[in-house]
Amino acid sequence: MPHHSQPVRILVLGQGHNFPVDHAGGHDGFVRLLQEGKIAAYDHLSALDLAQRFGWSGMWSEVKRKVEEMNANVLFLRFFHHPQATDPTAGLLAIKQLPQKPMIITSLGDPFGQWFNTMPAAYIAATKLADLNLLSGMGFLARQLTQHGTKNIVLMPLAVCQKRFSNEYVPVANPEFDVLFIGSKVKARNPFGHYFWCARNRVKMVEILTRRYGKKFAIFGKGWDGNPSWQGPCNYQEQQKMCQRARVVVGGMPNGYHDYYLSDRPFIALGSGVPFVDYHVPGIERIFHDQRDWWLVPQVQDYARKVESLFELSVDIRRKHGENITKKIQNQHTSYHRTLNTINITRDLLTARANGTKSALPALEYLPEPRVYDTVKLPMIANWQG
Repeated sequence: MPHHSQPVRILVLGQGHNFPVDHAGGHDGFVRLLQEGKIAAYDHLSALDLAQRFGWSGMWSEVKRKVEEMNANVLFLRFFHHPQATDPTAGLLAIKQLPQKPMIITSLGDPFGQWFNTMPAAYIAATKLADLNLLSGMGFLARQLTQHGTKNIVLMPLAVCQKRFSNEYVPVANPEFDVLFIGSKVKARNPFGHYFWCARNRVKMVEILTRRYGKKFAIFGKGWDGNPSWQGPCNYQEQQKMCQRARVVVGGMPNGYHDYYLSDRPFIALGSGVPFVDYHVPGIERIFHDQRDWWLVPQVQDYARKVESLFELSVDIRRKHGENITKKIQNQHTSYHRTLNTINITRDLLTARANGTKSALPALEYLPEPRVYDTVKLPMIANWQG
């Protein structure tokens, strides 16, 4: 770390009721960074708890008090897009006017639609005042935010929780199932809405695989009553163990098709070490190598054919694949790594501001080559102003 780098004293405002429990990997990431000396101070608050006690406007007074108490120079609004949240503008402006001029960071964890189920107004208002905005998918979301005047938009994919999952390769000699899928049956009624077509494609995929593999196809999730392949629900933290009961795992149709969007489910599945087939979303092949780390399909009807091709892999190839992909997850794609990447970008911004300069384009540490990315085609960074 250069001697002139600014120390990071960060307060995280988690959206849910209990940030350390609901997002154990993120909390553990900040605790580890504090222990490793990569940040100077860390604390957290839960937005919904404060809002229930003090109201949304009163919540910001409590956040400001905490920022002052710990002399925080960074306030991280982690997944601040709850539908009940009110306009945060006045509260954030008051915080930004504190003597240390705290930097504001926002992050977006859920997929949102372009015309329906759009980004909440409170979240958009927060991004307009923020110094750094992290998205789990780009495309039309980044374009819409740029039109609102949001700056320094950076793709920061979700990841696998290192507290809940081991991400270790466990070879299974005779898997119980040929194919396995973990995901609930999603219901959506608006045919013009984004989730309607996602839900239909997921049902179509399950129907295709059920006809093809019968009881050698396992479905774990809610809502699939009556399907002969249904094995019942699956606890969140049991997903990797379930994946290791199959020869091949398939991903459910994603709830977002905007560029680069991935939920945490693909990272969890990849951490199991089992060959994984998922639906292609533009750009995600740059995060993992297609045909090596995972296998992507462009259409729902392509799942079965791709799965069949993976059955031809030898035991040695499967073992090598499992060892390689789990090591990659362990070393690059846990919540700790996303937290570290966020802090590194934040420190560069703080340091540049202290020196009266602009921060260079950041390293995206989840990429095979962190500083090799295309800012024109499928950009991972938008409206960067340093």
